[in-house]
Amino acid sequence: MGQGRTSDSDRYYNQASLFEALEKLESLWPRLTRSESDLSKHSARKLNPLWIADSAGGHVGVRVAILATHLIYRYATSEILKISDLKDLRDYPALDDELLRKEGISESVNDFKNAIAPLASENEKNIRRYDPKRDRLAFVCFASRAKQTLDKARGIQQEPKTAISDAVALYDRIVKAHCKTANEVFSIISTTWLEGLSYLAPKGDVEAIAKKQPPDPSNALHFIPPKLAEYLPPSGRFHGNRNPRELSDMAELVLQQFRHARARLAVISGKVNAGKSGCVVEFLRALYSSDNTTIGLSLSFGSKSSEGTLPVFTVSVQDYTGYELLLHVLAFLSRLEMPARDRRKSTFERCVAELRNEYGTEPGAEELQRIKQRIRNLHRDNPAVFILTNWEDLTWSTPRAQLRDQSKASLIELLHDSNETSRFLVTTTDVPTARSEQSLPAFELYDVEDPRLKDIIRYLPDLQYPSCYEEELFAAAKRMNKVAIPGDHLILFAGALELCRGDPEWGARANDTLRQLSPEQYLTLSKPAAHQFVRLLVERLHNRDLFRIVVAIAASDDGLRPSSLQRLMSNWDSDTGRSLQRKGSQINAGLEELEGLANSFFLRCRMIKPISALQFDPTERGIAGEASWETYESLRKTLISALTAHGEQDWAAPFTRLLREGMRHIARLAFNRAQEWRCRTVLSNLTPRWQDLLLDIQAYETLLASIDPADLTDNNRNADQVSANPLLHHSVEAVFTCGNGHSAAVAIRFAVQILLLETVDQDNQMSMCYDQDLMRMRLYMLPFVGVGRRHFDRLDDMEYEALPSSFPEWLETIFSVEEIFCLLEAVAISALHAQVPHVVRWAWVRTEELIERLVDRGIDRTDLIARVARIYCSTVDMAIQLGKPLIQNGSRDDTRNGHELTLRQVEDFIAGEFPEFGKETPIPAEFDLSITRKRNHIEAIKRIEVRRAQLLGLTGQLQKAQEELKNIHTWDSALARSNSFGHARILQGRPARVALHIMMRDFILSKNDMQMPDERSRRVLGMLSANASRLARFGGAEQAALLIDRSRFAFVNGNIDLAMQYALEARQFCEDNRVSYGMQIQILLNLVAILIEASEVARSDAANDRLANRATMENAQRDVDAVYQTANALGLRPTEGIALYLKVRLQYIRTLHYPSEGLTSGKLRAATKDISLAIQIMKSCGDVSYRHAMEELRGSLQQLTPI
Repeated sequence: MGQGRTSDSDRYYNQASLFEALEKLESLWPRLTRSESDLSKHSARKLNPLWIADSAGGHVGVRVAILATHLIYRYATSEILKISDLKDLRDYPALDDELLRKEGISESVNDFKNAIAPLASENEKNIRRYDPKRDRLAFVCFASRAKQTLDKARGIQQEPKTAISDAVALYDRIVKAHCKTANEVFSIISTTWLEGLSYLAPKGDVEAIAKKQPPDPSNALHFIPPKLAEYLPPSGRFHGNRNPRELSDMAELVLQQFRHARARLAVISGKVNAGKSGCVVEFLRALYSSDNTTIGLSLSFGSKSSEGTLPVFTVSVQDYTGYELLLHVLAFLSRLEMPARDRRKSTFERCVAELRNEYGTEPGAEELQRIKQRIRNLHRDNPAVFILTNWEDLTWSTPRAQLRDQSKASLIELLHDSNETSRFLVTTTDVPTARSEQSLPAFELYDVEDPRLKDIIRYLPDLQYPSCYEEELFAAAKRMNKVAIPGDHLILFAGALELCRGDPEWGARANDTLRQLSPEQYLTLSKPAAHQFVRLLVERLHNRDLFRIVVAIAASDDGLRPSSLQRLMSNWDSDTGRSLQRKGSQINAGLEELEGLANSFFLRCRMIKPISALQFDPTERGIAGEASWETYESLRKTLISALTAHGEQDWAAPFTRLLREGMRHIARLAFNRAQEWRCRTVLSNLTPRWQDLLLDIQAYETLLASIDPADLTDNNRNADQVSANPLLHHSVEAVFTCGNGHSAAVAIRFAVQILLLETVDQDNQMSMCYDQDLMRMRLYMLPFVGVGRRHFDRLDDMEYEALPSSFPEWLETIFSVEEIFCLLEAVAISALHAQVPHVVRWAWVRTEELIERLVDRGIDRTDLIARVARIYCSTVDMAIQLGKPLIQNGSRDDTRNGHELTLRQVEDFIAGEFPEFGKETPIPAEFDLSITRKRNHIEAIKRIEVRRAQLLGLTGQLQKAQEELKNIHTWDSALARSNSFGHARILQGRPARVALHIMMRDFILSKNDMQMPDERSRRVLGMLSANASRLARFGGAEQAALLIDRSRFAFVNGNIDLAMQYALEARQFCEDNRVSYGMQIQILLNLVAILIEASEVARSDAANDRLANRATMENAQRDVDAVYQTANALGLRPTEGIALYLKVRLQYIRTLHYPSEGLTSGKLRAATKDISLAIQIMKSCGDVSYRHAMEELRGSLQQLTPI
């Protein structure tokens, strides 16, 4: 039945652009189908899947294929196409009785023409008594007639039979491709018949067309990078390419969120190349309107609910440094503020250039603050949609992410908080962790699943199967239909296939590799499918003299500039005696041949700003301005991991050797560049920045990865190499050469002693100055997890069982026992600060094993335990944070919980390892030589006793804890007398902070009106002073911790204003992400607790109550909720309980300030349940902190009357 009259000019095949035509056809086809029951009633044979439009199963209907053929005419004429002409088959002579008989059709030619004529109209939904046997010939009829018209327009004369043969072949291609959309059908038509032709818009009323034309494009407000713009209408090169429907559905969900949900941030998460960019493309297409120059989101906002459009700002985060990203945002907002006439003159690019001239290439902290303030001011009145793609690592824990200065979650926060209307879309490779979640505003998360093999078409030339592979690709896609395949594998497959195309021998190998693909390879992981394609790719690159060039680029974390690459290849040849056939500019020419592989997802050349231009020596000044070659990170990981996999060495061994050689030369280059920078940058040496050390980190990682484990199997040779090269700085050639003079053992020592300990982490600066504990943990673990390959897995995401169960065999022949203890200590303390319990545990278990081996060699156990006291203390500190023992030792004890069990373990450890001290350590009356002789033992036992005192305090034994600390203080004084140094050996740093917390504990939040005794007050001031002096060397967490302690001390002494000021200054560290999440938790808890107690005091004294300010109250509630969510995710049970208590207490205080906003019966029940849960959590941890206050609050809630 028809659906009513539609004018010819409004039909899909008479649209002004191909994009609009396909969009309109795409919206029509889902209803052009019969139901299965309808077909069962009328079909003369079994169901034909091509007729049934089944997008989920992979087919569009034959009706769609026929309707798509009408668009062929648009490439032959600019006249308006009429449906009456398209349906009229009476004068089409190509059909005859013989053709019908071949298709099994017995009716006459005229009857057949009359039967299929209605198929030409999109308004004919169903046709009664249609026989699906007509499908093939019906398509051929319409397609061949269009082909004849096309040939005529081209001046080609062909017999009708030829057009029919061409149409039959086209039909078979469409059927084989299992097209899911009308776009896919027409894409096949286009590549088969329409090469070199242009879409001819229909002629119409000139004035009407002029009215529909958008305004001057130079006045557009949006900014979209060229690579994304290629996929957008009306003129993008790939604007007709359709993404899988699930991606467009996800884009629609994001749109609905932005229009209706409270959360204004959407995070699309998925593995690299899973389809996140496709989702962004669909989102942008949904915002496009041919009537509007600016691509933007329309929604009601403002007090008058007026309609407005939020222009889009889209940027790939990994393409810019943090500073450049700020400049781009500022340029975008500046153009929004301009009058239209000025905007036409000032393009976006020109605006960025002007800002770069204004602020320079390396602005200082003050300039950055001014840029941020300008952004705040401009954004306040100019809402927009900010799309930040390719946010590689939201936790900013990898050197690669920091080399690119990518992870700036504070930018999102800055924009989010400066305008209440703007919307934000972020794509990232990892689901935000609890650590990074705290830095983000409220968001909705969308997960993109890994693609299927059929999606390889995204990375193939012209988005089509190449003819030489189509049979095997289709067969493989069918076999792998339900198997998820990582996007980087698809890029690898596509790159390898394209590289082999055109050569019969390599093409045959490529097809054979495709035939080997099976679902089991992904389901059982017995032999990753990617590895067989890595082999194909690597051997083909080697065949074309490109492998060493590509692997050198892949070995570098931040790519290689052409001049640097040419010099590196020349040095590599000189070092090893190898000979690269490509020389000079031929290297770049070879890479340009690869640039288009996998639709440019394999290799690319782009500007990457150097960390400092001074890393290049004076003769290399021009290099800094060159664009860099780089491989895509996911493909790089796949390639490097496959080449170094143990099971691939039967074929990969020579290529692995080349990879390690390339890594060593990258390590040398990074080392030399770091040395050059350090030599020439005087001011930066005085105040080093974290980024200034990233070249050294790259040198460290790539050097370790370049060492062949086989070169370390001879322990005697290792010892001889170390002995022969005692001066590591004098052994650079032995470290970095790939020739016979290379010393693997010396290279490892150089990496650890020079690059890591002496440079990157000198004086523990990674933790103490830069608060880079996650990365510090990772770098110190590298010698333990093994050399010879890059390690891309994150330790904090791994299970304990996945960590090495023993040391590498060569470790103890290359490093001394003291050096190994130093490495383990760094691992344990960094893991503690980063809240990675299983790594803390691993460090202590390996330490115990090493001690046992050393004791068997006759070394004194007590001396060894004293040396590793800091590692043991880290396990206790971690157990305290978790609320339970980190390692279960001894028999089960049902009478104790959490801290009580940890306390018993600590007491047993002290008694077992330091029996001469016992449980009650005697107090030295005066200077004693025995103190000097056993100073290390005393310092060790006292550090452990500080933790015992902390556990005594947490379990309610405050008096014992105070006595313990007094004892420790006396011993610290004795140690100071014995060496005349004049400073504490024990009560400084973390032990001092623990002691301070205990000493002030019963005066904070305990309603204790007593004044702190003078003697204790002096000790507190002394420890505060000692920790303050450490800031001459350290910063970051040390400074924040000192502010917290000063805040607590000021509060104890009744100076609430000063306490608040210190707490707020510490809070700024959280805003700037300058401290770890563990320290942020302490900062926020301290601030909220002091706000609450200050509120109590203010109400009792009728003074000004800060929590009476609604904004302060809401900020406090947000802070404590962030702490609760983070602690809950990380398993920090005591912190979780305390945060839950403070959360409920804030709710209670709010009811006092705003009685009209009192708790409803439902909220009151929830609050009572929360405080009961908090009490239960603390009991399970054996922690009496706030226990009285919690019970008191629960009683107060029970007396409240709900509103």
